[in-house]
Amino acid sequence: DGQLRFDDTPEVLRHRSRFCNAVSLRLSYAADISGLAELDGVDEMEIDRKTGLVTLFPEPGKHIFHAINEYVTQRRLPVDTLTLETGRLDEVFRDITTAEVANG
Repeated sequence: DGQLRFDDTPEVLRHRSRFCNAVSLRLSYAADISGLAELDGVDEMEIDRKTGLVTLFPEPGKHIFHAINEYVTQRRLPVDTLTLETGRLDEVFRDITTAEVANG
C-alpha cells in the first residue's frame, strides 16, 4: 500500500533488535558454559546446536560483554570468538512488517 511504516536511522532501528548488546561466542571444543546464563544482567542464553554459536541476551538496559569476557578469561574457556552484537536490521524489519500484516 506504499505507506511509511517506520522512519528512523539504522542505528535507532538496531536498538529495537533483541540482539542489540547481546554477546555471541563460539568455543573451540565442548566446555561447561552453564554459569554464563547465571551472570548478572544475562536474561537468556541460546545455543545453536548445528553451528555451536552461543548467544547471551541482556536484560533491558544492561551491558553484559565485560562480565562475559571476564568469566571466560578467568575460567580459561576455549573461546574462538567473542562478539558484541550491534542489533540485526533484518530482525527489526521482519518484526515491523509482520506486525503490520497481523494488524491488517
